[in-house]
Amino acid sequence: MFREIRVAYLTTFTLGVVMFQLVSVSPSMAQEQAPQKIATEYRSPSGIRWDVHVPFEKLNLVVTSSEAEVYRGEFDQAPSFSLVDDNGDLLPDGRYNYELTIVPQIDPSVRQQLQAARESGDDALLRQLMEKYGISSKGASYSGNFTVHYRTMVTSQGDEKPALSRRRRIAKRQQRYTAAPADLSDTPIGPADQVILDDLIVDGSACVGFDCVNGESFGFDTIRLKENNLRIKFQDTSSSASFPSNDWQITANDSANGGANKFSIDDIDGGRTPFTIEAGAPSHSLYVDDGGRIGFGTSTPVVDLHVKSGNTPTLRLEQDGSSGFTPQTWDVAGNEANFFIRDATNGSTLPFRIRPGAPSSAIDIAGDGDVGIGTASPSAPLHVRRTNGTAAILVEEANGTSEARTLFEIRNNGPAQLALNDSSNGNNWVFNNWGGFGISKVGTGGAELFINASGEVRMGPGGASNFTLDSLGNLSVAGVKNFVMADPEDPEREIFYAALEGPEAGTYHRGTASTVGGEAVIELPRHFTKVTEVEGITVQLTCLGGWHRLYVLEKSTERIVVRDAEGGDGIEFDFFVQGVRKGYADYEVERQVRPPSAGELQN
Repeated sequence: MFREIRVAYLTTFTLGVVMFQLVSVSPSMAQEQAPQKIATEYRSPSGIRWDVHVPFEKLNLVVTSSEAEVYRGEFDQAPSFSLVDDNGDLLPDGRYNYELTIVPQIDPSVRQQLQAARESGDDALLRQLMEKYGISSKGASYSGNFTVHYRTMVTSQGDEKPALSRRRRIAKRQQRYTAAPADLSDTPIGPADQVILDDLIVDGSACVGFDCVNGESFGFDTIRLKENNLRIKFQDTSSSASFPSNDWQITANDSANGGANKFSIDDIDGGRTPFTIEAGAPSHSLYVDDGGRIGFGTSTPVVDLHVKSGNTPTLRLEQDGSSGFTPQTWDVAGNEANFFIRDATNGSTLPFRIRPGAPSSAIDIAGDGDVGIGTASPSAPLHVRRTNGTAAILVEEANGTSEARTLFEIRNNGPAQLALNDSSNGNNWVFNNWGGFGISKVGTGGAELFINASGEVRMGPGGASNFTLDSLGNLSVAGVKNFVMADPEDPEREIFYAALEGPEAGTYHRGTASTVGGEAVIELPRHFTKVTEVEGITVQLTCLGGWHRLYVLEKSTERIVVRDAEGGDGIEFDFFVQGVRKGYADYEVERQVRPPSAGELQN
C-alpha cells in the first residue's frame, strides 16, 4: 500500500502576507474525535476550584512557582486552591503552574492483586493485570497555570481576539495602501483567498499574520509570524486506516488572560501538550550536543545526561497514584555535603547517603549479589575489608529505654557457624550450634568447648572430655583440682593447692572438744546433718597435751559422744567427722567411656 498523493495549495497571499495550509485531494477527511475532558476550572479573585468529570477515588493537587513547590494537597471531593494559606498569608504576585492528578477508583481485590504482583517482582503479570482491568500506566492528570497580580488572581478566561474580523482586517490593509472609503462596511472586497497551482518561491523574507505591515523590517528573519494569537498547525488529512493521521500544533503563548508565556508542541488529536518551554527558562535548560549528550542547565554536557545547578541538582521520581498504586516520591540528589536518596513522601528522610571522599568500592555489589564494603571483589554475601586497621562492625541501639535486645542474630536452615580466622598464623576458631553450642579450634578434630541442650559442659582439646560439668552439677576433670592464691611474700609467684581426692563424695566436720565428767557430747551442725547420709559416718580423735584412752561411744549425723576410759575430766582433743554426701552412697567409681556427640566432633 502506498501513501496517497497530496497536492499543496498556497492560500491567502495578499500584500506580502503569506499563510500556508495543506489540503488533501481525498474526497473525505478522517473524523476527529475530541478526547474526554477531565476537568473544568473556575476562578475567582481569591482562588480557583475544579469540577472533575471522570470518576476518582481521590485527587492530588500540586502548585508550583518558578522557584519551588508552594502547595501539595489531597482531596476526596471537588478540589480547590486559595491564595490565602493556613497562616493567613497571601500568595505573592507571579505566575504559577498546577497539576491535578486523578487517582482512579479500583476495586480492593484488584488492588490486592496489583500489590502482590508488585511485591513478587513479576512485571509481566503486573502488565497483564493492568491491561485486564483497564488501568493505564500513564495515569490521568489535568494541568494549567494562573497569574496572581496585586495579590489577586487574574480571572478573565476569555481568549484574546483580533481587533477586527478577517474580512475587515483585509479591508483595513486595502485602505492603508489605497484610497479606500472610511466606512469599511461598504468597501467592496475581492476574493480573500489566493490559490497558486504551482511551487511558490519567495526570494526574500515572509511575514504571516494580521499585524504584518508594509515595509516590515525583517533583520535576519526568514519567516516571521506576527499577531496576537500565534499557532502553526500540522493537519494530516490521511484517510486510509493504515496511515498515520495525527494532527499537531506549535503554540506560542496562551490566548487566555493571565495565561502562560510559553512555547509548546500540542498533540491536537490526543488533547495533550507533551512539550513546553516557559518564557524566562534559563539558557541551556535543555541542550543536546553534537555527540547526543543531553545537558540540563549546561551547554557543555560531558556525559550522556548531565544535570547542572548552583544548589543540589536533583532528579525526582514520583509515583502519583494515577495507576492505582500508593503514591510515593523519591529524590536522587547531590551537593557538597553528600549524594543522597530522599524519601520525600515520608518526612524527607535520607535513607541512603554517600559523603564526598568516600573511597572506591566503599559499597560494591558483585554480579552474584555479593556486597563488598571496601572491596571490589567480595567473596561472601557481605564482605567488609579495610587496609588501615579500622575494619570493624558496630551494632548500636541508641534507644533511651534500658532493656535487653537482640542486636546480632545468625540464622541457617541447619547448624550455623561463626569463624574467627587469624590470617597471619592460621590460628582459626569456629563457634557453632551443631547439636549444642561449641567452640572449636580448626584442625583439631573436635570442639574444645561444648555445651549440649541439657546444659552439660565438656572441655578438652579436639573434643576430649578433660573437664565435664554434667546437667546435675557433677564436675569431672582429667587433671588436678586446684585453688590458687598470690604468694603474699613474692608478687612474682603463686601458691597452688590441690583438692583432696578419693573414691567417694565425702563430707566432713572437724573441731576441738573436752570431756566433762569423763564424757564429751559433740552436737554436729544442722547443715552437716542435712547433706550427709546416715550410714558411713567415721570419727577420728586426737588427744592434746598427753595420751588418754578416748573412744567413740555414739555416732550419727546429729551428734558424736566421746568417753575417756578412766573417766577423766577436762581432757582436750581434736575430732574429725567424715560422711558420705546424701544421694551418693552408691557412687560409681569405675565407668564406661562416654563417646563424644556429633556436635563435639564438629570442627
